[in-house]
Amino acid sequence: MRRCFLLLITCTSLVGFTELEEVVSSAPNLCGPWALPHRASYGCEYPITKAEHRDIIGELRMPLFDACLICEAQVCRFRSLSMEDHATCELVFATPERILSFPTDILFADRSFDATFTYAIDPKGRITELSLIESRGMSNANALKLIRMGANQLRYRPLVRNGMSYSIADLEGAYVMQVASE
Repeated sequence: MRRCFLLLITCTSLVGFTELEEVVSSAPNLCGPWALPHRASYGCEYPITKAEHRDIIGELRMPLFDACLICEAQVCRFRSLSMEDHATCELVFATPERILSFPTDILFADRSFDATFTYAIDPKGRITELSLIESRGMSNANALKLIRMGANQLRYRPLVRNGMSYSIADLEGAYVMQVASE
């Protein structure tokens, strides 16, 4: 699978600009939204907001807030948008800023599996409400444990507007982890 990630936006159609300038990073082997303690993860790339782009991404949050998000009682969800606009919104509001490394004594999984799941980002920038929809190749309990271990290593920029903190709910993720020796 080949995907590109938008890393830097100077203008966007979501706030009425006609020009869109993008700097993209190619991800030739996208396995899922974040790293897992899995042998196949070493061959994967994962989206992250690079340190040199954090200020610009931060500046886009307020102009894009209403265009990207519908919020009620401090819980936000992405609006229904075109694929391109949704990708921009995900970049600005739901791309981790830091990925911590796994403990050295952790046992890495080594079986192929795929899974789909939902999650939320809480007001502190941590993943919560992780719920498995489907898993193949390993038990649902093991797949959820593996995904949760990866989620615990992530840090997102908290979503704050006018002094109020918000969570982002109803996010979806999927993994396809292939081990070559199987």
